[in-house]
Amino acid sequence: MFVGAGDEPCAILMIGSRPEVETLRYPASEVAANHGASALKETDKPDEAYADWPGEYVPVRLPWPLESDAKA
Repeated sequence: MFVGAGDEPCAILMIGSRPEVETLRYPASEVAANHGASALKETDKPDEAYADWPGEYVPVRLPWPLESDAKA
């Protein structure tokens, strides 16, 4: 989750690569908790990080590059 700090539009650009095997860290953060976006305790297990979220957490990896439905 991204939370803006001002009243103006914002753009977020992320660049990187992911290894075949990756370990994600889900930190506990008071600031993120104020917006409902923090794990209860720091963990590397998604089931623990999302334990208090409603519904079932299903991670999704989008294809890259993104495919566009727009016709040229």
